[in-house]
Amino acid sequence: PAGSETCRGFGYVTFSLLEDAQRALREVTTFEGHEIKVDVAKKKLREKKQQPPGAPETPSKEQKPKKPKGAPKKARLIVRNLSFKCSEDDLKALFSPFGAVLEVNVPRKAGRA
Repeated sequence: PAGSETCRGFGYVTFSLLEDAQRALREVTTFEGHEIKVDVAKKKLREKKQQPPGAPETPSKEQKPKKPKGAPKKARLIVRNLSFKCSEDDLKALFSPFGAVLEVNVPRKAGRA
């Protein structure tokens, strides 16, 4: 039902090409007349830090130095300071002019039922 869930004020946009994401990162600064913040989404590292000391890890994958160029990963952006009425369709429409958008995710919090 409409109004039962609201945007939590942020969302994620995944582009198929890194170049498109970088262009959107530079050019998208407002949405619906409201200033937003767009950054490259980073994987959470908190989960790893919460492991007890001596827990088994996979250092071969996790501890490689980060390479700024040539990374084949998807280009995922995090968009902050969104209106609480923002939807996935709104974000897709905002970012689609910059390139092929693979995925849009706007986390929601449940309202009163």
